[in-house]
Amino acid sequence: MVTINKVYRFEKKKYKQFIFVAEIKGYISKLAIVGVTKKTIDIIFKIEQLTQMAKDFTALVNNILSMVKERYDIKVTSGCIGFAGVVSLDRNSVKLTNAVVEINKQTILDRTPLNKIILLNDFEAIGYGVDLLDIEKDVIKIPHIGQDLTFGKTETHPFAVIGVGADLGMAIANYDKTHHLHIPMASGGGHMDFAPTNKLEYKFVDYIKKKKMKNKKSHPELERILSIDGIRTIFEFLHEEGYKLNSSKDMMKKKGILLVQDVSANYKSSKLCKTTIDIFMSIYARTCKNLALISQCYSGLYITDIIVLKDIKSMETNRQLLMQFMKNFEQHDKHTDVLQKIPVYMITNKDVGLFGCANVAANLSNFL
Repeated sequence: MVTINKVYRFEKKKYKQFIFVAEIKGYISKLAIVGVTKKTIDIIFKIEQLTQMAKDFTALVNNILSMVKERYDIKVTSGCIGFAGVVSLDRNSVKLTNAVVEINKQTILDRTPLNKIILLNDFEAIGYGVDLLDIEKDVIKIPHIGQDLTFGKTETHPFAVIGVGADLGMAIANYDKTHHLHIPMASGGGHMDFAPTNKLEYKFVDYIKKKKMKNKKSHPELERILSIDGIRTIFEFLHEEGYKLNSSKDMMKKKGILLVQDVSANYKSSKLCKTTIDIFMSIYARTCKNLALISQCYSGLYITDIIVLKDIKSMETNRQLLMQFMKNFEQHDKHTDVLQKIPVYMITNKDVGLFGCANVAANLSNFL
């Protein structure tokens, strides 16, 4: 088992390899240098910045490589990057789903000191990182509401990962007996159709088509709801439906994560904010249920984030929301027992995608 650490005292001689890794999301990008030993993958140096500020990506790569060369006397020639977007079939290019950034593999090789680079979908990268997680400190198990039929962490069953941020990402990973680890499949699951289940949600579909979609004949995809922008869409729809703010803050003018933070902070004081989060959590739970049934992920369903819970200060409110989430997750016409056999984990290690990139570059570069 390879463990993952952050380095506070750097000893260059103990590492057999140094790798450039990055996770490029719709809003925030992380770039890092990791050191690899026989038993550990350590973050040596990491920076974060707004993705929109990273349009000249090769300049950013050169900047971090120069910094670690000067600070640690490290020369890095290989790397792996996870992107929140669709990677081309030949893995030579990628276009981010929710940012005006396009990356070309050959451009990176031509304009930086790197002579080997691998491009991954961001949830592929997270999937390659899950096998490295310590179940005791890097994840939190969300308790089942009904009977817990899970049987601990199993190595050979599939697992699935899902997460909401600027977009909705997911992946399924099957176990590979040859390499003794799970191999995730890149996925566009966030673009599946949204399935409404009640009158309010059917009205919501009509609202999205009218206000958000150019092609009115298409059906809204899940990412239009399960994303940071999707939370604003729910909020605006409910406001139009007559749900009023019980707060002096003018949240209608706020955008992106700032609105999400305000909606979460006012969960208990505003019916509009409460209903926004309740709808989001219900649709998220049902999406997790569908992913779990598709994958039969008895090694676990791993959730990278539930962004609406971060700014709800009440632990009891968070607990109740998670209980309702799991109630919606387990509710099924025929197969509640299957869902109760699937452990559901919240990933607390926010660098799992970086470690997944390092895992690929260090151990699986020839496999890809």
